[in-house]
Amino acid sequence: MGAWMAMTAAACAATVAGCGTGRTDGVGAITTIASAPRSAACTAAAQAELVAIARRVYDQAATGRNTVSAQRRLGRSRALAVAVAAHDAAATRAALAPLIKHQITRVEVAAGGRVLARYGTTAAYGPARGTIRLDGRPVGTYVLAVSRDRDYAGLVGELTGATAAFRPAAAAGARATFPATTFPAGRAVVALTLPPIPASVCGPTPGDTRAATIGLAARRLLTAEQDGPSAHRAIAHAEQDPAFRAAVAAADPAAVRAAIVGFFRDERYHVVRVRVWNDAGVVNDVGGPYVVSPARGAIRDAGGAVVGRFMLAVQDDTGYIKLLHRFTGADVTLGLGGHVVPGSNVVPGPPFASGLRALDYHGRPWRAVGLTGTAFPSGALDVGLLVR
Repeated sequence: MGAWMAMTAAACAATVAGCGTGRTDGVGAITTIASAPRSAACTAAAQAELVAIARRVYDQAATGRNTVSAQRRLGRSRALAVAVAAHDAAATRAALAPLIKHQITRVEVAAGGRVLARYGTTAAYGPARGTIRLDGRPVGTYVLAVSRDRDYAGLVGELTGATAAFRPAAAAGARATFPATTFPAGRAVVALTLPPIPASVCGPTPGDTRAATIGLAARRLLTAEQDGPSAHRAIAHAEQDPAFRAAVAAADPAAVRAAIVGFFRDERYHVVRVRVWNDAGVVNDVGGPYVVSPARGAIRDAGGAVVGRFMLAVQDDTGYIKLLHRFTGADVTLGLGGHVVPGSNVVPGPPFASGLRALDYHGRPWRAVGLTGTAFPSGALDVGLLVR
């Protein structure tokens, strides 16, 4: 990672407990919590937390920022409102197209009792409904979704190890389920097949087990960013991209940079940084300074010989922090070499230590979980969680 950025007063004000004058400021007694034998109570507490995480993932799609942003775009489009008011299907489709922005998975716009435009056919969930207005007058309606069923199942699997599927609402009698809405089917439930609970998450109390389970999800997310489907797809794409292959083989820094910028612009892959090197050294390194869990690939010539190597990241530090906070409720501090990474939502945070601890932080009781990930291009990334 690059040089540390100064933390502003505004950033301090946004933290859980405010900024102190040092890493131990505001920290009271700290007690290390040892694991306890696995029991029925442990299993129940851990499973309940896994279900809670799966539900948070669902809620983020149904009511989160992407949905709000998509609804805002449709609500502000005068071209869409004029087309809908005229019941002009062709104009409605034309006005809708630039509003998709690789974010809306599925949408239907209707007026006068008929559908004027549709986009997307894949199974989606968490639909949002709204009214299209022209000069304040209702002229039509829409229903949209920003997430696909298979993406939900993939993310829940990465975070929790559970298998998730949308089922008819009649399946609500199953144990690990919660209500959901799919598009276009309507009422449903999310049915979870939960993984075995590892003994390592069992603590003396349900609260301890819950915190340790969140720590396990944090570890799984770090691993997924480095070795999950998104990272594998990005590596495979880079290894096969003609412009990138030619640039790496030629060890041309400008051409390498241009190819990497092309990766950034391709919304199919969430690539945030790429470093390329060969036997002579680094050819180029492009992207944000604060990224996590690099994955590695190689470029080979026609004979199979390696002509260059690269690493890329599909997640930055801020993105990891936001995802983990939204999906688990934990507050997160990332650190490198004892310094807090910009974007952490607890500043400065308690002193980092691996494992599970109980502590007071600025007069409030917390459980702290510490684990270690990989920084870009190398080194240990300290992940500190605060859980209530």
